[in-house]
Amino acid sequence: MYKKIYKKSTQQFISWLLVFVMSLGIGFLPVYAVEAAGNDVTGLLQDVNATVMQDGQEIPEGGTLDSAKPVEVEVSFRIPVVGDGGDGPFISKGDFAFIELAKGFSVLTGPGEELIYEYQEDGVEKSKTVGTIHLVTTTTGSAIDPGTGGTTTEPAIGPGTTTGSAVEPGTTTGSALDAVTTAEITFDGEADIFDGSEGWSDVVCKFNATLHYAGEPSGEEDKDIVVEILDKEFTVHIPETETTLTGSKSGVRNGQLIDWTVRVKAKKGNGPGDLSGYTFKDDLSGVGEYITDSFRIGIKEDGSDLAATSPSAIYVPEDELLTYTFSEGTTGSGIVIAFQTKIPDDIYYSNGEKTIRNTARVFDGETEEFSETGTVTLKGDWIEKEGAITEFDAANNTGKITWTITANELGATLPNAVITDKLDAKLEWEGATLQVKEGDNWTTPPAITFDTNSIVTDTPPGKGKYNPTTGEYGLGDITTPVKLTIVTKVDATNFNIGHKVQPIKNYATIRWGGRDGIGSGEINVNIGLNPITKTVGTYDVSEHTIPWTVTVKKSDININLRVLDLLVYGSSGSFSAGSIDMTKTVITENPGFTGTTTLPAITVEDIGKLTPQYNQKYKPNTFETVTTSALAVTAYTLYNKEGKAVADLLAVTKDDGGGIDVLGGDQSFTFKTIVTNPGVYAKNGSSKMYNTASLFSANEEINRATAETDYKSNMVSKDMLSVTDAEDPDANKNGSGARADEGYSYTDHSIIFRIHVNANNLKDFTNDITTTDGETIGKVTLTDTLPEGWVFKEIITGKNYLIYKGTPGTGGKVTAGDAIANPSGFLTADFTNSDVPGTLSKAAFTFTTLDQPYVILIKAGPSEDTIKNYFSKNGTYPLQNTASLSAENWKPGAGDWEDVKIMSEILAKDLSAAEDGILTWNVDYKPNKIGHEGAYIEDTLPVGVDLRTDATGRLILGEGNITAIELTLNADGSYDTGNPVDLRLDENIFYDNAARVLKFAIPEPAKAYRLTYKTDITGDPGATLTNSVKLSSTTANQGDVKDEYKVEDADASATMKRSGWLEITKQDENKDPLQGVGFTLYAADGTTVFRAGTTNSEGKLALRGLPEGSYVLRETKVPNGYNPIEKAYDVVVGKSNGKFTTSIDGKTGNDSNKITVTNFKIDTVGDLTVRKTLSGNAAESGKEFHFTVTVNAGASSVSGAFDYTGMGGKEDGILTLENGSDTFTLKGGESITIHNLPKGAAYTVTEEDYSADGYSVSAVNASGTISADTIAEVSFINTKEVEPTATPTPTPTVTPTPTPTPTTSPTATPTPEPTEAPEPTEKPEPTDEPDETETPKPSPTPEPTVTPEPTEPGVPIEPMEPTPAPTSTPAPPTEPTGPTGPATPAEPPRYRPEEVPDPNDPSSPDQIVIIDDEEVPIGSYSKHKKPDDTFVYVDENGVPYGYRPVPKTGDGMPVALWLTILLGSLSAAAALAVLRKKHSGQQ
Repeated sequence: MYKKIYKKSTQQFISWLLVFVMSLGIGFLPVYAVEAAGNDVTGLLQDVNATVMQDGQEIPEGGTLDSAKPVEVEVSFRIPVVGDGGDGPFISKGDFAFIELAKGFSVLTGPGEELIYEYQEDGVEKSKTVGTIHLVTTTTGSAIDPGTGGTTTEPAIGPGTTTGSAVEPGTTTGSALDAVTTAEITFDGEADIFDGSEGWSDVVCKFNATLHYAGEPSGEEDKDIVVEILDKEFTVHIPETETTLTGSKSGVRNGQLIDWTVRVKAKKGNGPGDLSGYTFKDDLSGVGEYITDSFRIGIKEDGSDLAATSPSAIYVPEDELLTYTFSEGTTGSGIVIAFQTKIPDDIYYSNGEKTIRNTARVFDGETEEFSETGTVTLKGDWIEKEGAITEFDAANNTGKITWTITANELGATLPNAVITDKLDAKLEWEGATLQVKEGDNWTTPPAITFDTNSIVTDTPPGKGKYNPTTGEYGLGDITTPVKLTIVTKVDATNFNIGHKVQPIKNYATIRWGGRDGIGSGEINVNIGLNPITKTVGTYDVSEHTIPWTVTVKKSDININLRVLDLLVYGSSGSFSAGSIDMTKTVITENPGFTGTTTLPAITVEDIGKLTPQYNQKYKPNTFETVTTSALAVTAYTLYNKEGKAVADLLAVTKDDGGGIDVLGGDQSFTFKTIVTNPGVYAKNGSSKMYNTASLFSANEEINRATAETDYKSNMVSKDMLSVTDAEDPDANKNGSGARADEGYSYTDHSIIFRIHVNANNLKDFTNDITTTDGETIGKVTLTDTLPEGWVFKEIITGKNYLIYKGTPGTGGKVTAGDAIANPSGFLTADFTNSDVPGTLSKAAFTFTTLDQPYVILIKAGPSEDTIKNYFSKNGTYPLQNTASLSAENWKPGAGDWEDVKIMSEILAKDLSAAEDGILTWNVDYKPNKIGHEGAYIEDTLPVGVDLRTDATGRLILGEGNITAIELTLNADGSYDTGNPVDLRLDENIFYDNAARVLKFAIPEPAKAYRLTYKTDITGDPGATLTNSVKLSSTTANQGDVKDEYKVEDADASATMKRSGWLEITKQDENKDPLQGVGFTLYAADGTTVFRAGTTNSEGKLALRGLPEGSYVLRETKVPNGYNPIEKAYDVVVGKSNGKFTTSIDGKTGNDSNKITVTNFKIDTVGDLTVRKTLSGNAAESGKEFHFTVTVNAGASSVSGAFDYTGMGGKEDGILTLENGSDTFTLKGGESITIHNLPKGAAYTVTEEDYSADGYSVSAVNASGTISADTIAEVSFINTKEVEPTATPTPTPTVTPTPTPTPTTSPTATPTPEPTEAPEPTEKPEPTDEPDETETPKPSPTPEPTVTPEPTEPGVPIEPMEPTPAPTSTPAPPTEPTGPTGPATPAEPPRYRPEEVPDPNDPSSPDQIVIIDDEEVPIGSYSKHKKPDDTFVYVDENGVPYGYRPVPKTGDGMPVALWLTILLGSLSAAAALAVLRKKHSGQQ
């Protein structure tokens, strides 16, 4: 990529000179030995690249940037250092460089001053300081070269510049769009980065900056501007400056109209906006009818210039929409719009407060630019009415009510107004007056007086007339508010108010001009006196008694007064006055009267008038007088006709038996009642009790009063001790009760239940009363019932329960006191355990005396079979333990229960940590000490998380990747961690890479364990990963235990930093993405699945988390209708200085880990193979032959890039057909297969003419047609033969090189038997006369008996004797007749690199030796079969031949040349230093 980088001319020249000199060094004189501190090394920066982000999204080159938003830029570049190897040039400490970052931007935030190299070491992020960096922004000239027209007078940066901010303003003259931001870098960091002493290599630095577009974010028109960020072009969109609208809307009531005002202001930039063509719209639905021609527009704030528009606003009644389009030239510095609407009648003519809301909008085309709502609140005061008691005399039974009606508060004009107020039947009309409002005052005297002379029968009556039949008052025409005052009195003859309260209801309306009446709403006034009242005190739970208070007041009836109160023993419906036998009535309490009573006897009819109060009876001797006047009670016991006492009747009189005297003041008394029903006083819960007292005058009921009370009762309640308290139940008997999930002991499999009895503190419950007179409760039985499958256990040795005396607590609980060692005097207990399904275990406690509170503790738990059932799978078991209390004469009884929750989690899974792309999982096996034989855990990993393995797929157990520990069960169900488990691969821990299943065999099934393992996140960001685990055993199975995690962007990037990864892009022939294509990454053996996945909707698949090693990638799932890709791709993951690299098919560079694979549809494409074969004794194996391929589809040529696969040493590549043609070269034995040519296309392959070189050519199938899904074969055979000729006698005679003397005398080997004379070889064609300096190479000769040791390894051994020139018919080498010693293995054939045969040729050897031009061996290779059934030659490390360059050896560089380069280098260094110094002085 081209990088726009400033260079000073002098420095540029020196830099290139230095590069030239270094290029001649070739290993003799390393350039880094030449010190040149402070050089401009801008030209040496490599792979300079910028990633541009906005709003968290990467913006691709050519993309569009928002002018108003910040731009984040990350710049990365590689600096060549000595540790990279090679011949340089390299960057040294003290050098500096410049990177033009952007133009037309300002810097919001820059990098820190330090330039950092970040790397990983053993999975830990580390960093080293490389240098310092500053960002400088200039708007004219260059930040680097002030001599090019800029205004900078100081160097922007230089060696040693380390002070100041990391972002420096530089110069600021010129346009903001001319601003150039440059990164100035000084490499003054840690020395070992540069000098090679620590072997640092591949040093990549990054820095970040946040930029902002320097121009205006908007303009007069919409446009795009092209900008550059690190030489990448982007488009900044400059939108047209928006016109913004602001304003308000308000409304004012004007009679039945509303005056609406809308103010609109339009602004564009700093000036007024143009409203021309904008549309004003107002939906008047629910607002009222638009008043025609009321629309006005002006520009003055006070509206004084409002005027009609032309054209006017348009109102469409059907749509209730008012619209107006602003005329040309309307600017929005301030527009005032006014119009009127009429308030709808249903709103206007209604009482109460109403609100009308209306919204005005302004549109630019279809886009709403303005919206404001106005609100008008209407108070509909058409008519209001009030009533007040103006006179009341209870003793004389008289009272008056005055009614006030206010109407037309709005002051509207109401013709022929009529107010209607028809009086309640309990009232009598006395008169009325009408006042009108003048200002703030009502007229006095009244405007109209209504009296008996005003009464008429007309409907409606005229002005000043009243119709009592209809209640109408004629008002005539009114234009002001009016007030009608009506005086009424109570009809005491028919409606008593002296001792009764009378509710009076009244309602008024107003109407006018034929309009329906508007009502005031109903008004209620209560007038009168109830001379008896009743109140209640606090309920006594222990005594189950209720205190009542009754007060009698003076009224219009004050003679022969007495209070009667009927208390029925039984429940509702158990009493009727007709069932009473008055002859059997017994007076149970009478203080004895001092005189003769004047009151008549109480009759059955009197009793029938009373309101009975049930479940109560009078508590004797509780009557008391509260006031000073002496009162007395006579208590009667009422019997039914069967002779059973069923009720008490209380009669309260004066203590002499006469009527209660209230003339001297109010009289009050109290008494208590006893609650008779144990279903009320001994229940669990709350309720209400009522009592009604009636005031009689002799035998006539005057009035009555009722009071009520709430009460709470708790006779039995149930809870349980916590697991901790249950360890010592006696000491913790009063411990706070446990929640449902806190009472079960998972070690003891039991619960201690606590039963609270008689928290009401009834003093003698067994002998207490019932609703039946004379009957007692009897023996009381407490029954505790366990859940099915549960049994009682001894709470302490020899005891099934513990019982304690108690005192009432709170919330229905009893506080336990002293233990009762032997309760047999009042209690017996019977425990029955049942193991029969469907029957329940019970404990029965029978109290012969229950006279105080008690606490009972019992212990229970599931049976053995029930325990096994609970803990054989995951589950929550909600259970209930019930306690019920009943008695001999109280069968329904009361009850309570305690909820129990037992949780079994035999298998659990959770995500314990998620950090830096690593998920740590815990899987717990918790059998609750129940051994499940053969238990093992299977954890199936989802695609997207992967266990840590080596490149062969074998688990790496160490480094905390997978651990297991024992767990110890606690009573509360929690677990403590214990001893570690020794994990042994393929013994107790297993992993199936293909199935992605991790299996852990439980060592001891009755123990609990936790398996912890780490996984790398290899999924795509945004994916939700669901990990499931299951348990299998002979007695317990549990599946579908899951946990989830959503992949974040940071997860994927963290994984890719600490491991290898590759990215596959899958597309069809149109380059559209293909989804659902499956790829599998195998280990190097080609069979072990390492990773697998399918492409997403974008056709992409990323395989992450790859450790170092070799892999094979294959397409394993093809979309329907597409041809499969048979090719296997070699993948190699390496690591250097903590950084991982991934290479596909030997690629290098930034995208070496990325591959794009194209699938073509079936029956659409085919392949073409072109093969080169050489023949003849003079064919040249290393010669390149040039070919042209032409492909046409009908009349059109086929163009585009087509992949080809090379064989026989030919590398893979791409042919780019332009106008249907492209060229390529082949050597002998090489071939290429061009893939995916269009079906039916005509091809022609031609070879250049090599006849001048002595070759004849034979072509097979050189033209033809591409058939779908097949390979067309083209073969070119080039033959070159040379006829042998007599070898001329060489002149001068070649003098052989003297034979070197061996360093040691070799031991002679036995002389071989004579062999036959060799056959003569063919005579070669005459060759050019050799130079005199050439030494002829010896012909092959039989292996000599003695071979001298070479003087230096790797140097060819020269022959002992020169080989004479062959004769015209030389004899062939002599074949040995038999072995001369031990058999020698046949040596593999030798080939130069350009002669390596195609390993897929059946005739190719299984082993080969590669030699250099001097025939020195430089590598041995063996044939290896790949997963796609093709062959490749690989070395002893499994590296394919051709994957990396084969090194070549050769003669050293001549000494004279070395000296020349040395002197040139020293001269260049000196010149560089002088020029640098001179340049610095100029600055």
